[in-house]
Amino acid sequence: MSPLSTHTFLLRWLTVAYKQKRFSRAIAFDIEGLLTLGRNKGLAAGLFNRLEYLWVSCTGPVTAQSDLYRLTYVIEQLKSMQW
Repeated sequence: MSPLSTHTFLLRWLTVAYKQKRFSRAIAFDIEGLLTLGRNKGLAAGLFNRLEYLWVSCTGPVTAQSDLYRLTYVIEQLKSMQW
């Protein structure tokens, strides 16, 4: 697959997912942001790399993430415990 076909596929998939409300409202804003970025910057938006980063950061073990990510994770966990 060429970079252009990958970008086009991801842009269409995100558009359909956004219109069909496949994800919760909590991330609808993020999907909308990715769509805007992909439409405005085209291939330079790097949708594949951005989505791959999101996937790895959300599914990988916390210990494998960067220090900033782990700090943010700890802060969010403390906030969820009403600290």
